[in-house]
Amino acid sequence: MREMNWFQKYVIAPIAIALMFVSWLVFQIMMFVPFIPVTLLKFASGNSLMGWEEWKELISESWSDLF
Repeated sequence: MREMNWFQKYVIAPIAIALMFVSWLVFQIMMFVPFIPVTLLKFASGNSLMGWEEWKELISESWSDLF
């Protein structure tokens, strides 16, 4: 492998590393995020703080707010 010039070493390489890190981070978040509402749902309904009907209402309201 030939020697990298300063542009490749100090501009292209850090950008490539940052892009790889960002894509890995996005993947991790997408893998993890679906578990958060499910866990909260189970926790709240397990302690009978909220019934399932209330949760469905809440979720449908928040979805209609989003879109």
